[in-house]
Formats: sequence, C-alpha cells, structure tokens
Amino acid sequence: NRDIRKLLSYCPTFDNRDIRKTTQASETIRKSSSKIMTQFSVLANSSAAARVNQGVSSLTQMGIKAARSVASQVKQKMEGQKAAQQEKRQQQQEQKSAAAAAVDAKEFEQALNEAEKATTGADQTMDRGAAANNDDAAATAAAATTTTTS
Repeated sequence: NRDIRKLLSYCPTFDNRDIRKTTQASETIRKSSSKIMTQFSVLANSSAAARVNQGVSSLTQMGIKAARSVASQVKQKMEGQKAAQQEKRQQQQEQKSAAAAAVDAKEFEQALNEAEKATTGADQTMDRGAAANNDDAAATAAAATTTTTS
C-alpha cells in the first residue's frame, strides 16, 4: 500500500483519492438545466417571442397612460378642493370683517349719539347758565339804576 501511495503521489492521473462521486439527481439537474437553457434561447429568438414582447410592451404602455390619467384627475380634484377651501376661508374672513365693521359702525354711531347728547345737554346747561347770568346782570343793572336815581 505504501508503495502504491508513493507511486500515485507522483502520477496525479492515477490518483483518485480526492474524487467524489456525484449523485444521480445532481447529474440529472445539470443535464436538464442545459436542455432548458437551449430551449429558452430558441424561444427567445422565435417570432412568437417577439409578438409576446410587443404585447407586453403595449400593455405596459397602456398601464402607464392609465396611471398618468388617474394621477392627473386626482391632482385636479385635489387642487379643486384646495381652491374651494381657500375660497371658503376667504368668505369666512370677509364675513368676520364685515361683522366687525358693522359692530364698529354701531359703536361709532353710539359714540356720536352720546357725544351729541353730551354737547346738547351742555349747551342747554350753558344756555340756562347764560340766562341766569343775564337775569343777574339785568337785576344788577336795575339795582344800579335804582340806586343812582335815588
């Protein structure tokens, strides 16, 4: 045995120690995969494959067009909703400002009325005071004339 090993180590052609047997299943898979690959290459170069590729590409293009149209419709709808919301907000703000202006106008009118009342009341008081002063002045003048005549 030792002599054979020494001989085999010098002659790698006869050295079968590292050779492992493959299973029949793995050999079958290798053979069938090579057959399948040759059939695929034949199919890929056939006219039927070209037709299938055309059909798939046309379906893909139709799908892309449909997706784009749906996207544009959704975008338009969202923009419409956004514009409607902005318009609604503007109307609400206008209503608030109109209500505030109406309140301000009412307050202004009330202030004017109060000012008029205050000024007319002061005028009447002043008129009464002026009349009283005139009466006092007339009485003083009358008294002065009576004292000078007497």
